[in-house]
Amino acid sequence: GAYSDHGIDANGDGRYEILAVDVGVNIAERGKYTMTGDLYDLNKSEVAWSIDSINLEPGRRTMHLNFDGMTIQKHRANGPYILSNLSLWEGNWSIKDAKSYAYSTTAYNYSDFGD
Repeated sequence: GAYSDHGIDANGDGRYEILAVDVGVNIAERGKYTMTGDLYDLNKSEVAWSIDSINLEPGRRTMHLNFDGMTIQKHRANGPYILSNLSLWEGNWSIKDAKSYAYSTTAYNYSDFGD
């Protein structure tokens, strides 16, 4: 349930290559987990999608959805962006949790992003 977001400027050019959305999860059993999510603009148009797969131990953990900055920039819509269609899957693709609307990011300009 805990969410946060931030831009990542990996090459130091002043523009974000990635919009990272961190998602808190509470894991009951050790195993491999996969999270998927879609990013939408305020007009409900899909901007980008992301997936994260990781082996996790039981307890409160964080998974990371990294959305491509160039894809966001090419979409040409300012944020905040809406994280939707969030799904958490366990190793054999059995669904553990899903939310149609999960989180609204901080406001960003699409020009903040690039490659």
